[in-house]
Amino acid sequence: YKDGSAISGDFTDDLVAGDAASAVAIGTQPANASVEADGSNTATFTVSATKTGAGSLTYQWQVSTDEGASFSDISSATGNSHETAAVVAGDDQNQYRVKVGTDAGATELVSSAATLTVT
Repeated sequence: YKDGSAISGDFTDDLVAGDAASAVAIGTQPANASVEADGSNTATFTVSATKTGAGSLTYQWQVSTDEGASFSDISSATGNSHETAAVVAGDDQNQYRVKVGTDAGATELVSSAATLTVT
């Protein structure tokens, strides 16, 4: 400080190492799917991702029912693939994407959106 006083103490505990210690890359993006609505057919979307550094990969799938204007998390869809419930005509043009990160704090990446076509 200007008055000659000094700052004392150990401030290294204040550093956040999450992003520096772990990074995520998405290799294969989810692909569009076309499914016939017969009351029992489902669609599956898959992503491949890799990480460097600490932690395990984390996934959170999302769906958009408004042509990609907004996305909402899908409860319990936390793996590298997501299988929909039996599709109905109203699911046509829904979009699916996934957020990928690590439990060690890597910055999340968001995949491209895949479109579900219901025939």
